[in-house]
Amino acid sequence: MNTKSDREAEERFLAGLEAEPMPVDPMIGLLRDLAGAGEIERVEGWAELMADALAGRRDRAGLCRLLAVRRTWYPDPAGFRDLCRRTLLQAGGDRLGRALVESAGFDSDLPVEECLRRYGVLLALQPGVPCLDGTWGFGVVQAADALYGRFTIDFENRPAHQMAFAYAAQTLAVPGDDHLMVRKHRDPAGVAALADENPAELIRVALRSYGPMSAAELKNRLVDALVPESGWKAFWDAARPALKADPLVEVPARRSEPLRLRASAREFGDAWLAGLRGERDPEQILAGIEEWEAECGAAGLGDEWKEALGERLAFVAWAAGDRRPELAARAVLAAARLGCPAQAIDVPALTRRLLEPEALLAAASGLRARELPRFLAHLVEIEGEPALRTFLDLLPGMPFNVLSEAIELLTAAGREQDCAARLRALAASHEEGLQILYWLCRRTDRTADWTILPFAELFGRVLDALGRSRDTVPLRMRNQFLALLQNGEWLKDLLGRLDGDQRAALLRRVRAARGWDVRDQRAVMGGMIRLDPDLERVAAAEPEAGAPAAAAKAARVTSWRSYRERQEQLRKLVEQDIPRNSREIGRARSYGDLSENFEYQAAKDQQKLLGRRKAELEQALREVRGTDFPGACDGTVAAGVRVRIERPGGQQVAYCVLGEWDSDAALGIIPNRSAVAERLAGARAGDEVVLPGPAGDERCRVVEVTGLPAAVRAWVTGRAAEGMERTSPRGEG
Repeated sequence: MNTKSDREAEERFLAGLEAEPMPVDPMIGLLRDLAGAGEIERVEGWAELMADALAGRRDRAGLCRLLAVRRTWYPDPAGFRDLCRRTLLQAGGDRLGRALVESAGFDSDLPVEECLRRYGVLLALQPGVPCLDGTWGFGVVQAADALYGRFTIDFENRPAHQMAFAYAAQTLAVPGDDHLMVRKHRDPAGVAALADENPAELIRVALRSYGPMSAAELKNRLVDALVPESGWKAFWDAARPALKADPLVEVPARRSEPLRLRASAREFGDAWLAGLRGERDPEQILAGIEEWEAECGAAGLGDEWKEALGERLAFVAWAAGDRRPELAARAVLAAARLGCPAQAIDVPALTRRLLEPEALLAAASGLRARELPRFLAHLVEIEGEPALRTFLDLLPGMPFNVLSEAIELLTAAGREQDCAARLRALAASHEEGLQILYWLCRRTDRTADWTILPFAELFGRVLDALGRSRDTVPLRMRNQFLALLQNGEWLKDLLGRLDGDQRAALLRRVRAARGWDVRDQRAVMGGMIRLDPDLERVAAAEPEAGAPAAAAKAARVTSWRSYRERQEQLRKLVEQDIPRNSREIGRARSYGDLSENFEYQAAKDQQKLLGRRKAELEQALREVRGTDFPGACDGTVAAGVRVRIERPGGQQVAYCVLGEWDSDAALGIIPNRSAVAERLAGARAGDEVVLPGPAGDERCRVVEVTGLPAAVRAWVTGRAAEGMERTSPRGEG
């Protein structure tokens, strides 16, 4: 600064010290300018004068803002914390003021900026001031008790709630007057009218209040508080077109992505296109083109833009390659929609690349719900018959949503009989997999019309899936099957297709089932009995001789491989998970007031879960012993043998029966407590046994009972079995 400007600045600053009220923010701006010019000694002297003046006026909020800025140039960072505490105590004056300073954390190891932030929150929490809490929601401060160091706050669902100063400083926020909940508190009728008359503006207010949110998050915020659950769809349908037409609102293509408010309208002109050409991130390029398409549409798109967009989409498709096939699929779909020329992007070549089995499954699994049918239909449109054959081949490996779309597309393309035959063949060889089994359960009309499986067998296979190891049936899949079994309408439909004997047999299987929660078993049995009261007599009957209940008394064994896996789970639980949880509890306890401490409660809940899991593992390891099945095969089916059976049609299938935690479909390994193994138990070569089949129970013949092959013995001990032939449960002759 020159001499004249120095003198003018000093005069303005000194006048500000005398002004009433003091222009705190302009004066802080002047100090920033001096500090930026490197005049630290001078600016610190002026800051001392301003701090004294603010303390004398008891302007603690202004003093807090000054200290927050002063932190950026203060010459002694180590001593600044003590300076803040002394200065604020000097300005605090009364007992309440001192209590607020002591509750802001200046005597802790928190960053001093956080202490000043907390102090600012405490100052703002005056009686009548609205506040927000992550646990309790919206509230209004009623009183501040300096003696006990706590606020009384009326939250919507917890009136007169007591909250310690220190905890309030950490968790509460003071919203502005335009915040949605403040407006609702002060003018409930006006906000209700806004929800009825201008849904889009209400959403804008919510976005200004809470920041970017997805449609699901918006619903969670607004339903019940401002919009009834029954009226949400109409509310959202009315708001969405207006939001999409607003250049200051960013409405994403994906429902899972957040809506945002823009500072200014986005322009899609030549400058935007030039920026797109320079972008190298495939995901950003694709997101930009999709946003442009949503805003502008493809109508009237000129050749120059089509070529430029096609080149960018080609870059995305080839750059995504095998790593992100879903991005490549979205790029190809966008190019087809926009009519990009062949010289810019070779859509047929990229489509053929996406028809490769691994790429197709990965791309389809990663696409958004509304894009999936478009993608599969595009493959058929470009490739025709090869695409349909690929769909048929890949049915067993498809996730449920992809499987459903593929079957509908095959049916629409006139390949219904081929699809039915493929599903029948998979079910007949027990190779349908969990996703197809779930689809058959969900589409009982198709299961019946296409004669895929008898319904008693369908129900039985669901029970078998629930009885299998959690390592082979993912938790989500188990929960989906359980939800079906406990769905009254689904159960009614299924039981209505069975006769009394079939229903009774299935109830016995539910009662004897193992591997799933007893409460779920009882719920399923209760649902069956409610639909068919005659089943109550079956449920009350004693288990039949030789039924699985008797087998449960036999010694419980498993392979050393599976036993060591359980031991490792227990070791990790004891040595890593439980100590980590204990540290989390200790850290959460240090946050104060345990009744308000969400982190503490969550950590304690986790402690209970870990303790329960530890007890379960310890009990299981006590009750089940490890073995490598050393005994020589005596020709009888038991744990530790390979058995080959012949079904009525002549197809032969091999199983390796091991212990109760053992399962590997590729090697034909089944647990000795599975339904098939229990029915085979004790049989010898030449015996006839009744096993589940595609048309219900079938009378099968045991062809041979032998020792375990080398590949399975290697699996049992956990060793690699390179070069060893893997057994398969598929037909062998």
